[in-house]
Formats: sequence, C-alpha cells, structure tokens
Amino acid sequence: MPQWFVRTGEAIARATHRPTLPLQLQIAAQKIRDAFAAEKAPSSAELAPDATSQQALRFLRDCGELVELSAEVVLATEQFVKMRDAIVAFLRENNSGTASELRESSAPVVA
Repeated sequence: MPQWFVRTGEAIARATHRPTLPLQLQIAAQKIRDAFAAEKAPSSAELAPDATSQQALRFLRDCGELVELSAEVVLATEQFVKMRDAIVAFLRENNSGTASELRESSAPVVA
C-alpha cells in the first residue's frame, strides 16, 4: 500500500510535498543561515528583526534546520545536537553536573 501522507514532527503532508520559500523569504533565510556561520548563537531578535525574517525563521525551525530553545535562543540543529550529545556524555560519565560544568563540557563543541 503506497504511503501518501507522512508526519514530520507536528506536520502532516503528502509524501511528495517539499516545502519551499518565496524569493523574499529565501533571501531572509539565507541571511539567518549566514548569521549562524558567522556567530556562535545570535539571538532571535538579531536573527529576525522584521516580519519577513521572522517568517523565514519559523520556516527554518519547522523544517528542522533550527531548534528554538526559547523565545530568545535559537540554535542551528547541528549545533544543538552536538551540544546535547556532549552534555549527555558528560552526565553519563559523571552522573551529575552543575550548569557551569555542563556549559564548559559543551563549549568546545560550539566554538
């Protein structure tokens, strides 16, 4: 039986659906991607100061390119996964850790 619909996170779509952005949002999305390449973790306000870039930010989050930790903190998914894995490894090795220790253990991953 063919699979006509797929679920990705909270979204359900046709299996053939590939989300795309209109040109103005493509430009804003590229600026957001470039900001992640240039800085450690820009704030949401820096990444999306206007409505167009906020739409692009939501699109990138919904497509899995970004992880929104809070209204102010957004990370590239790759960066988030590396940090999470470093913290999990630290906790497995040490059984516990302070916020400072966890920050230090994941700092080399982000830099």
